[in-house]
Amino acid sequence: MKTRGWTSVGFVVAMMAILATSAFAQANVLSVRNVHVAKRPGSQIVDVTYDLQTMDGLAATVSLYLSTNAGATYPLQCLSVSGDVGPGVMPGVGRQIAWDAGSDYPTLTASACRLRVDADDGIAQYNTRTVVFTTQDPDHIVYPSGASHLDSLRVQDLMAAIATADAVYRLGTGFDVPAFAYTEIDHQNPDGFRDPSGVSTSLNCDSGEVRANLRYLNLRFPHVARRSELVYIPWQDYLPEDCTILSATMNVSLISNAYFADSDTIIAVQMSNAADNQWYQVRGIGAHYPDFAHAAWNRQQSTSNGAWGGSDSHPWLPPLDNRRDLWAWGEISDWTGTTAPSNGTPIPRLTNIPIKLTNCVQSVVSGGVNNGVILCYADRSNGIGNLPHYAWDDYSSAVGRTPYVVVKYRPSPYVKPFETSDWAFVATTDDGIYAANNAYTNTFLAHGGKYTIYMAKMQVGLRYGQSTARQLVGFHTRGMEVGNHSRYHMLDGGLTHWSRSMTMADTNSAAWDSLMFDVNPNWMYNMADSIVGDLRGDPTFGKSFALPTNSYSPEALLALQKTGYTAVRTAAMSSTYSRDGYYVTANQRPGKTDSLMTGAPTQMAHRPRNMTGLPTFLSIPHIAGWKANPALTPASLDSIKTNLHKVIFQIRGQDRRALCIYWHDFKTSPSTTGYGEGVNADELDAMLQVVDATGGRYMTASEYTNWIKARATAVATPTSYAQPDTFKVQASDRVWFIPDE
Repeated sequence: MKTRGWTSVGFVVAMMAILATSAFAQANVLSVRNVHVAKRPGSQIVDVTYDLQTMDGLAATVSLYLSTNAGATYPLQCLSVSGDVGPGVMPGVGRQIAWDAGSDYPTLTASACRLRVDADDGIAQYNTRTVVFTTQDPDHIVYPSGASHLDSLRVQDLMAAIATADAVYRLGTGFDVPAFAYTEIDHQNPDGFRDPSGVSTSLNCDSGEVRANLRYLNLRFPHVARRSELVYIPWQDYLPEDCTILSATMNVSLISNAYFADSDTIIAVQMSNAADNQWYQVRGIGAHYPDFAHAAWNRQQSTSNGAWGGSDSHPWLPPLDNRRDLWAWGEISDWTGTTAPSNGTPIPRLTNIPIKLTNCVQSVVSGGVNNGVILCYADRSNGIGNLPHYAWDDYSSAVGRTPYVVVKYRPSPYVKPFETSDWAFVATTDDGIYAANNAYTNTFLAHGGKYTIYMAKMQVGLRYGQSTARQLVGFHTRGMEVGNHSRYHMLDGGLTHWSRSMTMADTNSAAWDSLMFDVNPNWMYNMADSIVGDLRGDPTFGKSFALPTNSYSPEALLALQKTGYTAVRTAAMSSTYSRDGYYVTANQRPGKTDSLMTGAPTQMAHRPRNMTGLPTFLSIPHIAGWKANPALTPASLDSIKTNLHKVIFQIRGQDRRALCIYWHDFKTSPSTTGYGEGVNADELDAMLQVVDATGGRYMTASEYTNWIKARATAVATPTSYAQPDTFKVQASDRVWFIPDE
């Protein structure tokens, strides 16, 4: 098995600045922690110290790797090393490596270098371990009387999960997990719940509660079985601290046919509101049944055998119906997708529905607050059907049908995808408008961020305010990425202009030569030569490409690959919610360059992806409003913040990991430029406040695609991707990949 520890190292001319990153530790597992570096005065020798822990005291092979792109990738191994490095390194505190940086990379001048210490103890990988949580007696799982075929499959699934599990925990009073609890939000009585004083809260579970197209806190079940909208299991007491959760699913069995309006329709949110820590304490079930709480919109009461006791109540603070945003419960969520039809065809009764809890469980074992998980709907249709499933304590008619949770994990310490962040913010602008990008650069720098600026050769110094050559290179000098927008910026189809206007049957044609000339970045390098010097080897200058008019084609893909671009931005999705709409829709349209986004993201994680193409991006008006509606008041800026927060909440819950957006200019610029969208500096500042508050990592276009390629396996053009054989690519071309995770 392998593990890693990082440190940040900034090389500035001959001086090295040292920043140590957070390290991880885990008992009885392989770990590298407490990594520190120091440059010896007057030399190019770098001293690295670290603590190494291995399983059973095994020796490990230790390696040192260098990144020159702020940790997106670590392609360079440090070879001129001595000390506790190489094979046979024993575990211990204060292990030391001396690295002769000048010998390995004498011309290294990058300003964002990082070092990574790798340790490998020779074991192929951590063993995956499985834990099952169930209210059933694991030794006496039986089929329900008169079991149907689906019943049998359901019980077999539970029995198989228990048989292959490393540990099984029974939930409920007197069993392994006595703190287990779940709630009912609705009340069966159409008049609603009456509190001890007799005042009705006017709840009506028959009609549900729908606000602004969001079915809120209501997996409603018009059945005598209880509802399980909130579930509390103390994961932290039964799973290793800071382990890596591979998957966690709550499996429920349908009582009757069910419908979904969209993929990713069920949202599980890890509750971290401090006031929510009482709901699972309200319980009082007899010894036969597990503990659970019975809750209404404004208060909660204990219950005995399903009947209201009326003796013990606690108010919700704030009340449930005052929480208009899903993240009012917590920032961590999981979105469950389904392949079931959404236009009237039901999911059959007794079908097993796995509801994702992976991110929620990971947050708890990594030290997050655990007040339980709340299950919600986020649908566009008010007429969404129900998800009626058997309840946790419904033993009489549901032997083998009650919900259960399966958690698969590795004991290795969890590492966030972007070291300190679990999502990335990738912003790009087109056409190089100087005044706008100057303001944007100032704003990003004020937040410690960066973004990518795309410009075509024919636009340099154009009369609509585009940057001059010196101004464009100046943005790169200030830390922004500058990418190519083609030489000609053909409005008639962009790069597809050449195949549509000239014959391009293969790469031996004048049309192909014209295409290759249009995409070549040499004009950028020649421009920089006379201003700052040679930038041909710089990873953030001329290495990414934005397709004019967003038009894409197989021959364009091949041309960009042969030219050496690491990232290509093009259209992939058009979202459909307004600036003041409540929630971004969950359905996805097929991505033109990123097949991960074809259909429900949670179902497509292991399909081949075009990693050169940036992932699905969201049109900026869906966040900041259209050009005719600049944010002129604090309330309108708050609306922008809310919209961005909604999108971030969704992409994190869907494990999409990155939000990619683009625009051109200020909203206030003259309409003669033809741009229908824009972002003003104060609007961008409002957006970046949300990025900072939610822990996003700023990345350029090429940084993100390099990061994701480093975590995927290259494959040839997928057979499902229709294009002429002439323009297909091989695995060695490193265009199509299958993600490793």
